[in-house]
Amino acid sequence: MKASAQAKFLQQIFDELTEEEKDIVRRGRNTENHHLPKNSNVQEYMYATAFEALIGYLYLTKQNKRLKEILDKIKLM
Repeated sequence: MKASAQAKFLQQIFDELTEEEKDIVRRGRNTENHHLPKNSNVQEYMYATAFEALIGYLYLTKQNKRLKEILDKIKLM
């Protein structure tokens, strides 16, 4: 999935996230970046990274039901 698509999706579901999930997103987005994105702008890249951080967090903490809920929403969009 392209960074622009990940960023757009995250922005669409942000209000539905729990406070804990929003915190993961904020920390993922604000991570210092030493890489310039090739096919997206810096803001899209930061949000895409935050989305990936959220998905990784849910996977690693074995929150499979919540992970499935979020991934199922991607299919609907």
